[in-house]
Amino acid sequence: ANVVATAAGTVPSFELNRRWVWGRLGQPSIVTEIGPFCAMTFLGLALSTIAVGFAAALSTSSGLSTGMRTVVIEAANVAAWGSIWLGQFFVLDRVLFADGSQPSSTASTPDSELRRSVSSA
Repeated sequence: ANVVATAAGTVPSFELNRRWVWGRLGQPSIVTEIGPFCAMTFLGLALSTIAVGFAAALSTSSGLSTGMRTVVIEAANVAAWGSIWLGQFFVLDRVLFADGSQPSSTASTPDSELRRSVSSA
Protein backbone atom coordinates (compact mmCIF):
# COMPACT_ATOMS: atom_id res chain seq x y z
CA ALA A 1 0.00 0.00 0.00
CA ASN A 2 2.88 2.34 0.82
CA VAL A 3 4.49 1.80 -2.59
CA VAL A 4 1.19 2.32 -4.46
CA ALA A 5 0.33 5.46 -2.49
CA THR A 6 3.79 6.95 -3.01
CA ALA A 7 3.84 6.13 -6.73
CA ALA A 8 0.34 7.53 -7.24
CA GLY A 9 1.04 10.71 -5.28
CA THR A 10 4.48 11.64 -6.62
CA VAL A 11 3.41 13.42 -9.82
CA PRO A 12 0.55 15.42 -8.25
CA SER A 13 2.78 16.27 -5.28
CA PHE A 14 5.56 17.53 -7.55
CA GLU A 15 3.21 19.63 -9.67
CA LEU A 16 1.34 21.10 -6.71
CA ASN A 17 4.56 21.90 -4.86
CA ARG A 18 6.21 23.39 -7.92
CA ARG A 19 3.30 25.47 -9.18
CA TRP A 20 1.23 26.34 -6.13
CA VAL A 21 3.72 26.48 -3.25
CA TRP A 22 6.77 27.85 -5.10
CA GLY A 23 4.98 29.57 -8.02
CA ARG A 24 7.06 27.92 -10.75
CA LEU A 25 5.69 27.94 -14.27
CA GLY A 26 6.98 26.52 -17.53
CA GLN A 27 8.68 23.26 -18.34
CA PRO A 28 10.31 21.57 -15.32
CA SER A 29 13.89 20.35 -15.59
CA ILE A 30 14.28 16.57 -15.39
CA VAL A 31 17.81 16.86 -13.99
CA THR A 32 17.47 19.72 -11.51
CA GLU A 33 13.82 19.42 -10.39
CA ILE A 34 12.07 16.15 -11.26
CA GLY A 35 14.99 13.80 -10.53
CA PRO A 36 15.86 15.17 -7.08
CA PHE A 37 12.17 15.41 -6.11
CA CYS A 38 11.54 11.78 -7.08
CA ALA A 39 14.73 10.65 -5.36
CA MET A 40 13.69 12.34 -2.11
CA THR A 41 10.18 10.91 -2.38
CA PHE A 42 11.37 7.36 -2.90
CA LEU A 43 14.00 7.75 -0.17
CA GLY A 44 11.05 8.64 2.04
CA LEU A 45 9.28 5.49 0.90
CA ALA A 46 12.32 3.39 1.81
CA LEU A 47 12.78 5.03 5.20
CA SER A 48 9.10 4.78 6.12
CA THR A 49 9.05 1.13 5.07
CA ILE A 50 12.07 0.44 7.31
CA ALA A 51 10.46 2.34 10.22
CA VAL A 52 7.19 0.44 9.83
CA GLY A 53 9.01 -2.92 9.60
CA PHE A 54 11.00 -2.13 12.72
CA ALA A 55 7.89 -0.98 14.61
CA ALA A 56 5.97 -4.09 13.52
CA ALA A 57 8.76 -6.42 14.64
CA LEU A 58 9.20 -4.60 17.95
CA SER A 59 5.49 -4.45 18.76
CA THR A 60 5.01 -8.13 17.85
CA SER A 61 7.96 -9.30 19.95
CA SER A 62 6.70 -7.17 22.84
CA GLY A 63 3.43 -9.08 22.85
CA LEU A 64 1.23 -6.04 22.23
CA SER A 65 -2.40 -6.55 21.36
CA THR A 66 -3.51 -6.22 17.75
CA GLY A 67 -4.92 -2.76 18.39
CA MET A 68 -1.76 -1.50 20.07
CA ARG A 69 0.43 -2.99 17.31
CA THR A 70 -1.64 -1.07 14.79
CA VAL A 71 -1.24 2.16 16.76
CA VAL A 72 2.55 1.68 17.04
CA ILE A 73 2.91 0.86 13.34
CA GLU A 74 0.77 3.81 12.25
CA ALA A 75 2.68 6.14 14.57
CA ALA A 76 5.97 4.94 13.05
CA ASN A 77 4.63 5.57 9.56
CA VAL A 78 3.37 9.07 10.40
CA ALA A 79 6.59 9.95 12.25
CA ALA A 80 8.76 8.72 9.37
CA TRP A 81 6.79 10.52 6.65
CA GLY A 82 6.42 13.65 8.78
CA SER A 83 10.15 13.98 9.41
CA ILE A 84 10.91 13.20 5.78
CA TRP A 85 8.36 15.79 4.66
CA LEU A 86 10.02 18.45 6.82
CA GLY A 87 13.45 17.64 5.42
CA GLN A 88 12.11 17.60 1.88
CA PHE A 89 10.41 20.96 2.39
CA PHE A 90 13.67 22.61 3.41
CA VAL A 91 15.57 21.07 0.48
CA LEU A 92 12.86 22.16 -1.95
CA ASP A 93 12.64 25.65 -0.47
CA ARG A 94 16.35 26.33 -0.07
CA VAL A 95 17.82 24.38 -3.01
CA LEU A 96 15.50 23.08 -5.74
CA PHE A 97 13.03 25.96 -5.91
CA ALA A 98 15.12 28.66 -4.23
CA ASP A 99 14.64 32.20 -5.50
CA GLY A 100 16.96 32.91 -8.38
CA SER A 101 17.31 29.26 -9.40
CA GLN A 102 14.91 29.69 -12.32
CA PRO A 103 15.09 32.08 -15.27
CA SER A 104 13.12 35.33 -15.07
CA SER A 105 10.18 33.77 -16.96
CA THR A 106 8.69 32.71 -13.60
CA ALA A 107 5.62 34.78 -12.91
CA SER A 108 5.07 36.14 -9.45
CA THR A 109 1.80 34.96 -7.96
CA PRO A 110 0.02 36.13 -4.81
CA ASP A 111 0.74 32.71 -3.26
CA SER A 112 4.47 32.95 -3.99
CA GLU A 113 4.58 36.51 -2.66
CA LEU A 114 2.85 35.41 0.54
CA ARG A 115 5.28 32.52 0.94
CA ARG A 116 8.25 34.83 0.41
CA SER A 117 6.97 37.38 2.91
CA VAL A 118 6.35 34.68 5.53
CA SER A 119 9.73 33.02 5.00
CA SER A 120 11.61 36.33 5.17
CA ALA A 121 9.92 37.40 8.41
